[in-house]
Amino acid sequence: MELLTPTIIKQFKKENLSYIKYGLDKEQELKQFIINRYDSQLKPTKHYAKFDFESNRTRVELKNRTCNHFSFDTTMVGYNKILEGKKDDRDCFFLFSFADGSLFEWKLDKTREYTPTQRTDFKATSYTPFNPMKANYYIPMCECSMLMPPILEPKETGCLIKIKT
Repeated sequence: MELLTPTIIKQFKKENLSYIKYGLDKEQELKQFIINRYDSQLKPTKHYAKFDFESNRTRVELKNRTCNHFSFDTTMVGYNKILEGKKDDRDCFFLFSFADGSLFEWKLDKTREYTPTQRTDFKATSYTPFNPMKANYYIPMCECSMLMPPILEPKETGCLIKIKT
């Protein structure tokens, strides 16, 4: 599990660092849960690996969302991660941790064909360099299983939360 090292800090805009730290902190928070649930041999990977945890039997990717689990009908993952997950016979799980405290799981079905989507209606913001040309897969939330229920009551319908640094 990597910390917010000087090498990582250099790779991002200053205004993005709180989001990077948020993701790294969530990985640390959920690390033992992930290892206990999926595979005692799982090891954390490097910062830019396609999956956050890997063993010779299992791969797990943790995506941390700054919206509530009910904010959208789908949640996205880079299509490159779908393709990478289909390359070998290891089980692949995608976990989605939401701002309301909920945690959802989606298992990659390697027998299924997935169609990537490009979202040209999204724009980059000051805190994210969203690339509309990147292929993503939009997972219907109804295909995800809830592993942890929400712990927060929603106070507003907005998606992004402000993260203190």
